[in-house]
Amino acid sequence: VGPLYKQIWHPEHPSLSFVGLPHSVVPFPLFEMQGRTIAEMALKGWGEVGEEERVREAQNDYEGMGPNHRRVEDTHYLGDLQWDYTREIGVMGGIWGEEEERRNMVNEEIYKRAGMERKKGKIGGDDGYRRMDFWRDWEKHEWGIEKKGKRGKPRPRV
Repeated sequence: VGPLYKQIWHPEHPSLSFVGLPHSVVPFPLFEMQGRTIAEMALKGWGEVGEEERVREAQNDYEGMGPNHRRVEDTHYLGDLQWDYTREIGVMGGIWGEEEERRNMVNEEIYKRAGMERKKGKIGGDDGYRRMDFWRDWEKHEWGIEKKGKRGKPRPRV
């Protein structure tokens, strides 16, 4: 699908939007932010962002092969760029605040930790990283790994 404005909207017909195209992401928080932003933009309108700007940015994103500047097939690959992208669309929709920032940061830390665990494994080897259970405390901005039903110590911020 492309070219799309912010990987969500058809640039010439912004009432046509797509949720869930970015991949290699923590899906539910990102897709929730996309949905909330779509709703806000539908309610409040586009303001100073005109069709010409949407078309230009969508085309630049597509021709630049997405945010990672890889192959055109990777236009919707975000990986580590998902955190800034989530923040950007939340700000755009006027729905980004302290709580969203806290959650985004905790999710990023857990994502990076799970990625480190995954990289320790060998091809065809134990996939124990898939069985890691994390706990989170959004208010305190803490998280940890739960082992055998017991809550582990909070992890230091990354």
